[in-house]
Amino acid sequence: MNNKLYILIEIALSGGKLSRKDRSTILKKARDLGYEENEIELILDSKLKEIRNKNRKVFIGKYGQSIFVVLLNIVLFGALIIGANWDSINGYFQSKRLGCNNIDDCLSKYKFEEARKYASEVNERDKSEMTYQVIVTECEYWISQNEFEKARIVSRDLLLLHVQEHDASRFGNSDIYKEDRDKKYYEINIAIIEKLCLQNQFSQANKIAYQLPSETVNHKTIVVGNRKDEYISKKNILRPNQEIEQWNGSSGYYKITTYDSPRKEALKIIDDYKNHLK
Repeated sequence: MNNKLYILIEIALSGGKLSRKDRSTILKKARDLGYEENEIELILDSKLKEIRNKNRKVFIGKYGQSIFVVLLNIVLFGALIIGANWDSINGYFQSKRLGCNNIDDCLSKYKFEEARKYASEVNERDKSEMTYQVIVTECEYWISQNEFEKARIVSRDLLLLHVQEHDASRFGNSDIYKEDRDKKYYEINIAIIEKLCLQNQFSQANKIAYQLPSETVNHKTIVVGNRKDEYISKKNILRPNQEIEQWNGSSGYYKITTYDSPRKEALKIIDDYKNHLK
């Protein structure tokens, strides 16, 4: 570029702007020197863009952090004004990050890992119950999608839950006991076996059945009072696989023991489906 034209452009742009008069003067000088007008227009636009980008970076570097702090304070102050607390503010940002508002919302959208995240952050008293809800819902979903292996893998998490024995004191507000947990685990596996039978996959159904225990023993303590007629009434409605402690006449607490065989139940289901096909 001609040296005189270059100096003229630099002087015109020294203020960070280019007036119409200065642009017109530069283009006239360029034409006199034999330059194409379009070529000079491109050079001017390019230099103006460089100046704007440089000014923006300087502004952000100098004031960006202060502006962010001011805006953050405005948001937090506004939240406090309308009665929000730190938990609700944190919950708002977490819901944006996870894509769901709470455990139920996550489960309705089949966002199981996100639901587990919510469950992991609740107090210890409710954690087992909420995790139980997530595991059961996810297993039911995978079964409905015929993803049986995924359902079985997830179901094993039930056996890792911290739960209470029926004879132990209650753990917070949790209603999850070892018997409930184990029973749900067997129910999930039997549900898988039934769907495999519907698809005539009897070999795979048998394989799962034989992985279930041949016998489980569950205990449940009930109150029947000190009246023997109440005790007899409870005893008369026991199932064949149940028994109750002997009457001792001095205590209103009696233990009912239930003997189950998940494997036997599963194998019977398979045989029933096979016989139905004959």
